[in-house]
Amino acid sequence: MSQKQVTGSGYNSYGNKYTSYSDGGYSYKNSGSSDSSKGSSYYNTGKGHSFYTNSDKGYSYHENHNQGTRNYK
Repeated sequence: MSQKQVTGSGYNSYGNKYTSYSDGGYSYKNSGSSDSSKGSSYYNTGKGHSFYTNSDKGYSYHENHNQGTRNYK
């Protein structure tokens, strides 16, 4: 079984730290540069699913891009 490899990392134009992976997935974490997404993190599997958490506002969700659904927790 192959392990996920980090293929890149840095900061985007919004000041979010991002990491990209060999399987096509990527993640980012907001450092608090904007109030709307302060304390948030996002992970996209590269295979039709993504996960978002906003600890500052107290919610998270799983999104299935193949089915067009979003389930909040």
